[in-house]
Amino acid sequence: SYEFSETISVNFSNLQHGIFRYIPTKGSDNLTALKVDQINVAGWNYEDYFENKNKVIKIGDPDYYLTGKQIFSLNYRVRIYDDKDTNGDMVYLDLLPTNWETPIDHVKIAFQFPKDIKEDDIRIYGDKYGADNLADTIDWRYDAETRTVQIEGRDLPQGMGITLYCPLPEGYWTDQLSNDWAKPVSIILGIF
Repeated sequence: SYEFSETISVNFSNLQHGIFRYIPTKGSDNLTALKVDQINVAGWNYEDYFENKNKVIKIGDPDYYLTGKQIFSLNYRVRIYDDKDTNGDMVYLDLLPTNWETPIDHVKIAFQFPKDIKEDDIRIYGDKYGADNLADTIDWRYDAETRTVQIEGRDLPQGMGITLYCPLPEGYWTDQLSNDWAKPVSIILGIF
């Protein structure tokens, strides 16, 4: 699992009730790839639900308007499903999804690996959805001592995201979620 801690600073130019944080949970094959739980938003009313392929965290109050600079701090856990690939494990994670509805002035991301990795295997992609390049407005570095990737980007247009990919040896992750229970249930339902 991944433990996320986010601080989102927003400057509302007109009256708003809050923000929506969309966390993609399904892969391109429409299968659930991630489970989001243990959500906590400090100092704000919030609710969470599913919409399309996303876990949505709605932060704010419908009876209260906000304007100007606001800071939202939230924590949540993302659990991964076993990919059934016995050749190896991996990190393939959208650290900044492409579904933000606004440009982003500045982003700083720190991702800490729990165990040692090969620095040369790290790939950072940062651009529009589906891109396999890194925009020149994004920089990153890896600190082997703390096993942390530091990423910083400035002046990101709407729709730009940042993805981390790193192949890992088999067994790097343990206790992943599994959909194995679904196969027997599907067979039984198919018989009926």
